[in-house]
Amino acid sequence: MLSDGEVEAVIGAPTTGSKEILPLFSDPESLDKDWYSKNRIYPISHVLVVKNELLHNNPWLGQEIIDVFNKARSTYLSKWNNESPAQDSIDHSQMNLSKIVGTNPLNYSFSETRETIKKFVGYNHEQKLIPNIPSPEDLFFLG
Repeated sequence: MLSDGEVEAVIGAPTTGSKEILPLFSDPESLDKDWYSKNRIYPISHVLVVKNELLHNNPWLGQEIIDVFNKARSTYLSKWNNESPAQDSIDHSQMNLSKIVGTNPLNYSFSETRETIKKFVGYNHEQKLIPNIPSPEDLFFLG
C-alpha cells in the first residue's frame, strides 16, 4: 500500500528493499535503545483479557495460561540459544528488541512491567481517556 501510494505512512513497515519506503529516522534502533535507557518503559504490545467469571469458576485457569505462554516463549527463544538464524521480520524485530531490553524481549512478568503499566495508565489519565488512576494490581490477575 505504501509503494502503491494508497497510504502515506505506516508504523513498523519493513522497507523490503524498496527505495521508496524509508524509515522516518535514520537509526531507529539506536534511538529506541537511548529512549528505553532513559525512560525504562518496556514496550508492551499485547494484553490478554480473561473474564473474572472464568477465573472464579476455574481457579487453575490463570496459572495455566501463564504456564502455556511461558512454555511457548521458552520454545521460541530456545532457537536463538541454538544459534539458529532469524527466520522472518518478527524474529529480527524480537532479536533487535532483546538488544535493547535484555535477553528476554517477551516479558510476561508483572513485577518487571509494573512501572510501565503505571506510566501507561497515567498517560491515559493525563489525556483524559480514563477518569481515575487505578493501581496496576487492580487491573491484572496476579494469581
